[in-house]
Amino acid sequence: MAVAFQLEINQMPVRRKSSSTTQRLAVIGDPISHSLSPLMQNFLIAHFALPFQYEALRVSVNELPAVIARLRRGEFAGVNVTIPHKQAIIPLLDDLDEGAQRMGAVNTVISSNGVLLGHNTDVIGFQRTLESAGSFVQLARDARRHDLHQ
Repeated sequence: MAVAFQLEINQMPVRRKSSSTTQRLAVIGDPISHSLSPLMQNFLIAHFALPFQYEALRVSVNELPAVIARLRRGEFAGVNVTIPHKQAIIPLLDDLDEGAQRMGAVNTVISSNGVLLGHNTDVIGFQRTLESAGSFVQLARDARRHDLHQ
């Protein structure tokens, strides 16, 4: 089951050093204790037997550069970004994908050999939610039409 506001499982950074190596992933924000991301992501990680561990890190605005340095050193394969860092993180990254550039905000950072790429998957999640709602509305209309012709 894909979570609308997260990368799908086939889009996650799979960097296997060996089958016994577990890569760290995290969601960063402040506050963060309310986040259900670790529960959801670790469930999927276990289900698909992926070599990752997902955690929540409370990161203040002042701590953001230090966490990005840890990401660049390879301590994390990637992070999800939430309030208040979605814009503040941009100058600390090496590049942004088209979605992040258009939105002016980042919610996912992937590290590839110390190069940090920012993504924004919020639009994809919102779009999928609208598409699902549209399908539901059309289904309801079709059912109503069917009932009227009975």
